[in-house]
Amino acid sequence: ELILFQNIWYSHAEWSFRDGNRIWKSQGKIQWPWGDDYEAPKPIRICYPVVQLKNREVHFLGVSDIIEPNEVWKDYKFNLTGNKWDYDFRRLFYTYSKDIETGQFQDWVEVASREKTGGHIFPCDLWLAPDGLVHILWTERALDERLHQEFFPHEKQSYALNYAIIKEGKVIFRQPIMLSEDIEDILPGQGRFQITPENRLFIFYYVHSKNNDTKQNKLVEVLSDHSLSIPVTVELQRPFSNFFTATIRGGSAPSNIIDVYGKDEKNEMRYARIRILPAKL
Repeated sequence: ELILFQNIWYSHAEWSFRDGNRIWKSQGKIQWPWGDDYEAPKPIRICYPVVQLKNREVHFLGVSDIIEPNEVWKDYKFNLTGNKWDYDFRRLFYTYSKDIETGQFQDWVEVASREKTGGHIFPCDLWLAPDGLVHILWTERALDERLHQEFFPHEKQSYALNYAIIKEGKVIFRQPIMLSEDIEDILPGQGRFQITPENRLFIFYYVHSKNNDTKQNKLVEVLSDHSLSIPVTVELQRPFSNFFTATIRGGSAPSNIIDVYGKDEKNEMRYARIRILPAKL
């Protein structure tokens, strides 16, 4: 079974569900969340989603993608760049449908926001676990350096790869997988979940230094009590800075093998196959 989404300008997304008999069985719309806290209230278009369809449930996590809604910031950035547009990737939203054949999605939940300091958020991954909990992963930067000194000079910069758990539309747990404060040199990049046949949950992710002298891929396990194992470095000659994995969201089976395809520091596309060894007794 599969579900297909298509954004329609700034108003909504159309979706269509195909069942296991190859019948396009139901269709509908998701209306975007309403941004009533903007200077000029408007729909908040949601883009770059990570989506999972499982047993007719659909879980959807995406980021705001609208033209800069703060007119003062927009004018300031235009004077710097000469571009009449600049997009906002600052608010992370989640919704779900208990049964896609009903066409009903629950109210949007705002999981994270960097609206006040013009920061940046981007969704990385989502996993609906057998117990019904939804695990999510995203990157987050606290503020826009272009606006820093002029608009919020006392705020501190930070970079994070963040993890949270959602239960029935409510965030019940959150923690950073990696957090780098303003003075720290090593920064987190994107990450992806890897689920094993035993439902162990791993995160494969990228780290780099501010001057890019250090570039590594790391692997960490989220343990049953939500604590983290000690991260290990995956010894790759050419680490991945931007990548995809063979995810169960796309139909791949849970596996102790991480299949990674993506870009390295030389902007070359590469593939790696990484084996997760059994846990020591």
